[in-house]
Amino acid sequence: MNDPKLQNIKDARVFAESIIDTIREPLLILDNDLMVVSANPAFYKKFRVDQEETKGARIFDLGNKQWDISRLRDLLETIIPENEIFENFEVEHQFPQIGHRIMVLNARKIHQEGGRRSLILLTIEDLTDQIKIRRALEESEARYHRLVEEINSIIIDIKSDGEIKFINQFAEKLFGYTREELVGKKLVGTILPEKD
Repeated sequence: MNDPKLQNIKDARVFAESIIDTIREPLLILDNDLMVVSANPAFYKKFRVDQEETKGARIFDLGNKQWDISRLRDLLETIIPENEIFENFEVEHQFPQIGHRIMVLNARKIHQEGGRRSLILLTIEDLTDQIKIRRALEESEARYHRLVEEINSIIIDIKSDGEIKFINQFAEKLFGYTREELVGKKLVGTILPEKD
């Protein structure tokens, strides 16, 4: 005869494991001693670690100690015990197999009923590509602004109603007005004379 209480526990476990396995971001479940209780397939795939070597290992020993990251250690040994939750904790690290990574970590301590050990749910979002793209765009934009400012040509950005949005340094010198005197004013009536 099956015990309905045990069946409910088994069903809940299967349900929870299915959710964890479906999550696209790498996810770890750690115990209080920071030993890996479970990891989802996304974690194994992303960080190229073996499941047999991961389960039961201390997080800082994973992948030949590639997870022994000082900011992660501070986070798990200091912040989690005091706060029980943290969000958007950025960690930058050079991994031997997958290279330089910029990750955002989120963690939550989960207390279990009946005096059982508490667990730490740790999600890892790899933002390396997005941050690299953003940094490249910022560098490109800075080069563009330098070029616009330093070019020996008049550059004026005007709204459709004729209001000046931007004027470069060369135009300031040529027309004898400062940027502050022109931005927000109409082109006609300031730089260009009004005509009937």
